[in-house]
Amino acid sequence: MLRQGGRKWIKMVKRGVILAAGKGTRLYPITKTQPKEMMPVGRKPAIEYIVEELAGVGISNILIVVGQQKSSLEAYFDENVSNATASYNGACIYFVRQPQPLGTGDAIRRASAWTNDEPFVVALGDCIIWSRKSIVEEMIEVHERYGAAATVAVEVVSKRDVAKYGIVNAIGRGRIRRLSGIVEKPDPKSAPSRLAIAGRYVFSPVIYEVIDEVEKDDGKELGITDAIALLIKKKLPVYSVRLREEQIRMDIGDFEGYFKAFIRAVLSDSEHGKAVRMFVSKMLRMRNLPPAF
Repeated sequence: MLRQGGRKWIKMVKRGVILAAGKGTRLYPITKTQPKEMMPVGRKPAIEYIVEELAGVGISNILIVVGQQKSSLEAYFDENVSNATASYNGACIYFVRQPQPLGTGDAIRRASAWTNDEPFVVALGDCIIWSRKSIVEEMIEVHERYGAAATVAVEVVSKRDVAKYGIVNAIGRGRIRRLSGIVEKPDPKSAPSRLAIAGRYVFSPVIYEVIDEVEKDDGKELGITDAIALLIKKKLPVYSVRLREEQIRMDIGDFEGYFKAFIRAVLSDSEHGKAVRMFVSKMLRMRNLPPAF
């Protein structure tokens, strides 16, 4: 149970969905034969951090939505090979395939039968959030406290970066706010705020109904942002929880983000971090860094 203001909130969310079906084109040529979610970040692949994050807050069943040519993801979590169930706080891991990359909305819809008419968490497979206190645990508490249709994690981004994300319009002050609007990748001049979706969601089953209602143009991916916007339009409660300063989100979907995540993981390594920090400091002091090829 979770406590808030002297009251007890029974934690009902036990299922999580990780979206890992994208082609990873921004990391080509490395991801031509390897899923970006399997790219090593320090000692383990990126997706393992996300599985650990969900399992660590009591998500006992995790469904990974995979695309074509992503059998290595399934092989990695094979219990006969990795003893995965024991490794991730007893969480059971399942897979479903998205045959074509038709967007996050379509990928989430693939989980409809599996979530069993229960609320569930969604995490993007190329987004790692490092923190001592899980943002997902906070989101679940907010979702249950307010009877939300959807709860999303957000973070403040620079004005020039708002065009890269779904941007929310939030009412009130503080870390927890009700949303009055959301727009995908707006022009910085017309963006409603600098609060960007941070790769974590909690949904009630009603999300499947609105995903089905969202019209998809020919050749256009079905994104989850339009579905959330429709929830808001229907006057259903949608809330955001802003990341704390110590909750660090890192997107490994492009090379800059991947390099930063890898460096952070290595520098904090308990065995080799100190030696690597000394090596990096030495490299930074060199006036002309030699090429790595």
